[in-house]
Amino acid sequence: MSFEEAYDVFPQRPGANRTEARREFDRLSEDEKLRLYTAALRFAQWHIEDAAARNVSPESQLQFRPGMGKWIRTAAWVEALHIPLKSDPVPPLANGLVVVPPDHPDFQAVARLRAKTGGKVVIGKSGNGTFRIEEIEQARAQA
Repeated sequence: MSFEEAYDVFPQRPGANRTEARREFDRLSEDEKLRLYTAALRFAQWHIEDAAARNVSPESQLQFRPGMGKWIRTAAWVEALHIPLKSDPVPPLANGLVVVPPDHPDFQAVARLRAKTGGKVVIGKSGNGTFRIEEIEQARAQA
């Protein structure tokens, strides 16, 4: 995951410090960079949905968003992985987990993703699978 890809999707506060964002991004591991990209996508969608709920344009709300450098440094990006979105087919629980039945497209996408790496999907006593929202986002992107 490149810095440019993450920076381009993040809703940028006017006057945000790109150098600081780059420095903080470079401190992350490769796995964290991938998770951060997912978080940036979710945060961008939340930004749009929040503006719509306020009946204002997303651009008018940019001044109230953190700069990407601070967002990374304070680990707010981890919280963004769990933001419930109106656009989520199945909203995540407070801890960022999503419970879906085997016939749900997200379940099937994660099963395909895990099969590529030799992983399996565990079905709980309820008959459903439980996944981290970022794994679902990754599976959707590769579907």
